[in-house]
Amino acid sequence: MVIILNPKLLWRKWRADRQKHLIDRLGPHTTWLGNAEKRNGGYLAIGQDTHCEAQLICHLPAARIEIGDRCFLGNDVILDSATAIQIGHDTMIAFQTIVADHDSHSIYWHERATDVADYRRGQENWQYVARQGVSIGDRCWIGMRCTILKGVNLGEGCVVGAGSIVTHSFPPYSLIAGNPARLIRSLDPKPEEHPDGKIS
Repeated sequence: MVIILNPKLLWRKWRADRQKHLIDRLGPHTTWLGNAEKRNGGYLAIGQDTHCEAQLICHLPAARIEIGDRCFLGNDVILDSATAIQIGHDTMIAFQTIVADHDSHSIYWHERATDVADYRRGQENWQYVARQGVSIGDRCWIGMRCTILKGVNLGEGCVVGAGSIVTHSFPPYSLIAGNPARLIRSLDPKPEEHPDGKIS
């Protein structure tokens, strides 16, 4: 029997192991294959029985990223926090999704004129950057390549269609999709199973 090792997977595991000390709380039976950055401090927590391949970035000392139990965060997911990002239990986030609780830069040129130079010196100026926490509830499913922006709160059981850009909050059990994301329909939290096996 020949075992073929995947160099990319080996590299990710090696990098993740070297960064594990940056995770403040790592629950038991959790698979950590992600990338962690604390640019000026912050707090990172991942619950138990979770599989995480995401890039977790904290920009400021007060920034917090908290991921619940039994979650899945796929490859190339980015959680980018200057305030707070909270992911509930049993939530799945598919690959290449971005969740950010800030705008990164001011919309006014004179307020962002030195941003590149500041970044290169490791001295980002957050004075003019709009920030507001993001919360994704329990049992949500975020499809691939979504973007969830600052101030968004998704209630329990929300489903976000692939490629959606979520700019505002939605109540529990909302099926949403689009750019900007809109309500497609409300979901039944306990769907009935028909005799033919189909679920409505």
